[in-house]
Amino acid sequence: MFPYYDVAAILVGILGLAFVLVWIGDRLNTAALLWGAGHFCLSLAVFMGYRYQQGQGAWMGGLALVATAAFLVTLHAANRALANQSIRMRSLAWQIGAVTLVVGVAGFVVNEIAGRLLVALLMF
Repeated sequence: MFPYYDVAAILVGILGLAFVLVWIGDRLNTAALLWGAGHFCLSLAVFMGYRYQQGQGAWMGGLALVATAAFLVTLHAANRALANQSIRMRSLAWQIGAVTLVVGVAGFVVNEIAGRLLVALLMF
């Protein structure tokens, strides 16, 4: 039997697959590809984040942090793609790095609650 957090990660991964299938049907739909990638990143963040909380390795917390940042940045980029704004991969990489740094400092250095609140605020 799967733990509930593994089921959540699988369901979010299936949602990401649905977005990628939409993109396969319409290759010009960049937003669907970015939403699919974002949901795959969220699925990885959920999977690794719960393992980090169980004490299975600090590297899992770092990977969950990067995956969370990638999720936030790709969702924002997908919304920009819907507005016909240009999306550059180099700027996405820089944004992922910046969000990872800010959330990592807030969550690991300052306070775990502060990191969670910052991620919640960035989602709006």
